[in-house]
Amino acid sequence: MPEFELIDYKIHEKIGEGSFSEVYRVKHKRTGQFYAAKKLLKLYVDSTEALQCAEIQIMKALDYHPNLVSFVDILHDGVNGHLTLVMELMDMSMYDYIKNRKRCLSEKRVRRFLYQIVCGLHHLHRNGIFHRDIKPENILIKISNKMRDNELVQLADFGSICNVSQQPPYSAYISTRWYRSPECLLTSGYYGPKMDIWAVGCCFYEMLTLNPLFPGENEVDQLDRIHAVVGSPSAALLAKFRHRNQLQFEFPKRKHVDLRCLVPLLSHYGVDVLNRMLAYAPDARICATKLKQHLYFEDLNKTKQTSRLSSSMQSLDDGGDGPHKKPGLRRKNTKSSVSSTESLDRKLQSTGSSVMTRATDSSLRSKAEVLNCKRTLTEKMIKNKNLERMWGMNPCPGKTRLGQQINSTRF
Repeated sequence: MPEFELIDYKIHEKIGEGSFSEVYRVKHKRTGQFYAAKKLLKLYVDSTEALQCAEIQIMKALDYHPNLVSFVDILHDGVNGHLTLVMELMDMSMYDYIKNRKRCLSEKRVRRFLYQIVCGLHHLHRNGIFHRDIKPENILIKISNKMRDNELVQLADFGSICNVSQQPPYSAYISTRWYRSPECLLTSGYYGPKMDIWAVGCCFYEMLTLNPLFPGENEVDQLDRIHAVVGSPSAALLAKFRHRNQLQFEFPKRKHVDLRCLVPLLSHYGVDVLNRMLAYAPDARICATKLKQHLYFEDLNKTKQTSRLSSSMQSLDDGGDGPHKKPGLRRKNTKSSVSSTESLDRKLQSTGSSVMTRATDSSLRSKAEVLNCKRTLTEKMIKNKNLERMWGMNPCPGKTRLGQQINSTRF
């Protein structure tokens, strides 16, 4: 049993731990709802100091986003100094989701996962914050029992976040080595939000193949593995890095590998996304905004926009207050709504002749409109089939893992 207690919560079991925290599965005593409680190992003398915690600061600075983990309770033990963050209980991390799989995920499912990761990252970046430690262990997933094609994915663990308003150099060794971008390896803390894009690209590959892309044993080996895939940097690019690091780098000339050779079943747009995320120079790497708008996510973006439109229409139908409107609001306006309807009926009756005229004109044009509508639908069906052919979505994923099995320890 843990050596601490939580007010209003019963601790059931430890479900995870890291270098700076321990995570427990807890149950609210009054409601019976289960949550995840993250106890930070760092001790805080008082509540004022505890409120300066990076993870609390980000929750204060950001609006709610479904693809970012959010806290439902913050508990500080003034006696022992323990700070505990209570959040929604997710099913598992992305690392746990893929580590024991015998069969690769379909690209369609991976694309949905990636889109949600990108949406959460975009929300961070547009608010001037970058994560600095994106990896499968820090990506949480919740699987719906009713709809297995509707998993919720969230970015978690904001203990390493950084604000772009801070000036570099930043901490040099902040991210996990396997997902560390070249600028993090070649400079002494001169990096920015694009380091997150590189890490997401590494996670994208790992979700597709079930194996890490650059599992380096040390920094030299890490760079060597990167160069074996994306090629060694040019002299001009190295010169840009060199003035931000006292070390002199000499790398053998290596050409980049076509990523399609590493992920042969990946669609054309998927390969393009991976190439753009794994650009060696941060200036050439795609940003979160353009990544979210990439054609690879075109149908997912349209679905999201349609969902927003439906919510907006529902909000209008409910009197403009949406799902959180006051219960008596609609009853209060019932009389005015009825009177408005009667006024509209009288207006239509007074202008009946003009309405009939427009209806007649409309019927004369109906045949042409039907033909035009059929032509539009046919063109749309052809376009959708072409897109599906270009995306090459793979409904039957490969039977074996791509690449060799990695048994190295993560650092």
